[in-house]
Amino acid sequence: MEKMKQEQAKRTIHISWNEAQKAETERENVRRARYKSIPAPSFLKLISTNVSKELPRLKATALRFFSMKDH
Repeated sequence: MEKMKQEQAKRTIHISWNEAQKAETERENVRRARYKSIPAPSFLKLISTNVSKELPRLKATALRFFSMKDH
């Protein structure tokens, strides 16, 4: 039974040029739809995210600079 399945899987399947082109177009449309669903983050959002992640370190650095100015 399993040997028959393997032989069927190995058989060459002939399709027409139009069928192949149609299948490739469908695959391309699916790929495009997948990437459209993921919105690209805006530049401002990227900056605000990075600043918010680094905020504690930025505060500490600023405090060090101000404390150096006082001395």
